[in-house]
Amino acid sequence: MQTDASGFLRPVTVDGSPPEALSSCPGLGSNVKASAVVWHPIWGEIRQAFVGWANDPEIRYSGSSGGAVTGICGDLIEVGRVDAVLHCGAADDDPTRTEPKVSGNTTELMIRAGSRYAPSSTLSQLSGLLETGLRYVVVGKPCEIAALAEARRENSDLARVFPVLVSFFCAGVPSQHATASIIKKLGAKRDEIDDFRYRGNGWPGLTKVTFRDGTEASMRYSESWGALLSPHLQTRCKLCADGVGMAADIVCADAWEVDARGYPVFEERPGESVILSRTALGDEILEQVRQNGALTLSSFDLSRLDAMQPGQVKRRRAVLARLIGRMLALKQTPRFIGHGLIAAMRGSSLRTFCREGAGSFYRAINPR
Repeated sequence: MQTDASGFLRPVTVDGSPPEALSSCPGLGSNVKASAVVWHPIWGEIRQAFVGWANDPEIRYSGSSGGAVTGICGDLIEVGRVDAVLHCGAADDDPTRTEPKVSGNTTELMIRAGSRYAPSSTLSQLSGLLETGLRYVVVGKPCEIAALAEARRENSDLARVFPVLVSFFCAGVPSQHATASIIKKLGAKRDEIDDFRYRGNGWPGLTKVTFRDGTEASMRYSESWGALLSPHLQTRCKLCADGVGMAADIVCADAWEVDARGYPVFEERPGESVILSRTALGDEILEQVRQNGALTLSSFDLSRLDAMQPGQVKRRRAVLARLIGRMLALKQTPRFIGHGLIAAMRGSSLRTFCREGAGSFYRAINPR
């Protein structure tokens, strides 16, 4: 995987030419195999829903939203269910970039805790881990988890080595150039930076640069994500039918407080996550972490999630129209099987459907 001129990671062969796409490549779409215990038109298959956080105060503070993912993964290692975690973190030679990481204990997980709003390629490490004799929980973007879930159905070795899949709600991948714009606005130069965090160390936490001399510069999450990162998403993310980790065993999301107008509030407070179990294995793991005292879990009323995550609702309702618009422009379009796109669309008006489809058509024939 190499960064192209637009600031996104793209696959290349050893000689630098584009490779043939594999059947499980998430760029082509994804196939959700759900048992439909409880299928929600926006949030997908849900067996159980909780709100919770890591009981260790350091993990809760360092994570993006209460340290739920870190707490779950750390407990899985502690009880011997897996040996390590495959996820992503800041690159060793450049903390403004993101690379795959393997963490074998809670200390390593905490160092790498926090969201990375930049191109990442967690699954590029799969082949190198197949022969280690270890088992890994994989933490990845919904598209990565969907790709691995699909590949596991065709390859029993993958299912054996990567038995647990954990994801999080994803609003899309911004270009690496967007991170560069944050660095510039904070008055930093890349060779002066000792550490860079998009979030964490609080909830939602500050986007923060730590300089080599120990000084810091920061901005609020609403400014970094809202003004500088989110406008620079890659096209594939705008056509995504699954920002909510439908193929994962467990998926986590920010349990934002909602104001009187029904909008999420990004004021600093102790972190909380919405935690959804999608499989029987997910149920088993969440009961395990509760009994082991790794997480505090309370039942969650799913009707509250729409207000907490309005961006996900909007995209799920719009995605079918966007896909149709792109198809009418005769452009390659991702295929999503089992994602309930028609049911999700029913919450949208005909006017909105037409506007989203027309906008997608226009962007396809007039690429920026």
